Amino acid sequence: MDNVKADTKALLIGDATKSRIFAVGIDNLGAMFLASLLVARCTGIPESVHGVVAVFIYLGYFGLQDGAWSTTIGKRLFGLRIARLDGTACGWRAALLRTVTRLIEVNPILLGGLPAGLMIAFSKRRQRLGDWIAGTVVVRRTASVPTARVSTRVSDVQPAIERLLAQNEQMDAASPVRGGQFCLSLERPPDGEPWVQVKTGVLNIFYPTDTDPLPTLRAAVPSLPPDTTCPGWEARKFATLELDAPASVLAAIVKELFVHFYDFPDDTELTAEVIDLT
Repeated sequence: MDNVKADTKALLIGDATKSRIFAVGIDNLGAMFLASLLVARCTGIPESVHGVVAVFIYLGYFGLQDGAWSTTIGKRLFGLRIARLDGTACGWRAALLRTVTRLIEVNPILLGGLPAGLMIAFSKRRQRLGDWIAGTVVVRRTASVPTARVSTRVSDVQPAIERLLAQNEQMDAASPVRGGQFCLSLERPPDGEPWVQVKTGVLNIFYPTDTDPLPTLRAAVPSLPPDTTCPGWEARKFATLELDAPASVLAAIVKELFVHFYDFPDDTELTAEVIDLT
């Protein structure tokens, strides 16, 4: 199931429009203003180290925002965010790598943003050096991981679902889609049945019988939480389940559906597809 991550990773491309240039300009002005303001107030330190302090404040402006929010003031104003190549949040390690490389490629005292601009213009994924080292890209806030359709097995669905749900949790909180922006659809080829669609807190499943889904599913799926609800279903067609469960439990439920409810062995081949719901 790692193919899902590999395929989407190869397709995600960063933003190289004027929005990114304007965002960089605003952030550089903001970082320099903040550094000048704070250094001027540092009356207790020798003037000989003011320059060093200013550099740390300037870099901290970017590093702290990148790590905490995967964006900066300038990027937010122009609808941009920083994402890892699989679409998840930047994180502190990547933020540190991106920040350190600013000394070389986005230095307002030396060549400005010219080195970064050239790297972005000619790189395959529109990355500056810091992005390339950190494994990140700057994208639109609403940008999604491209759809990837691959083959997998029942035994591999659990880690893939946990990864997808973690990705949904790290996406922009302003996403209008309940349960996250991405859905993982699993089905058995060639006829596409049975199928399961999973996102945070919601399962849509192929339901092949006429009986009430909740008692039937609880008998077959031990991990199903007792407070699970079924807001909609149609005999021999589908059932929608809503449940408050962590990613690991939801992933275990899906595997149990295939093994115990649909009666498929672990080596049964499935088709998996990541779907953007926005």
